Amino acid sequence: DAGNDAARHIFDSIDVDGDGQITQTELRTALMHNEEFARLAGAGDLVSSPIAAGLIAENLHQLMDVDSDGTVSVTEFCKLCSRLRAQNRGSEDSHSEPSS
Repeated sequence: DAGNDAARHIFDSIDVDGDGQITQTELRTALMHNEEFARLAGAGDLVSSPIAAGLIAENLHQLMDVDSDGTVSVTEFCKLCSRLRAQNRGSEDSHSEPSS
């Protein structure tokens, strides 16, 4: 589906070394340089502080690394992206103004 295609595109842009796995370091770099991923991760915009990016990356990595092997596979990444998209849609729905 389109959501998974978009998630795969983001995954490929984060997976700098192209090994099919995302490390915590790659997540930190993406939060600082990849606007699309920063928005998806809930950071809003690019994270300018390396310390803040590191903390967010650590938390995201723990959430995504379901099998605890130290890296995030494309499957693990797509699952989290689906959850984040659903949460973001729910958040947008709850913030919409009621029509009168």
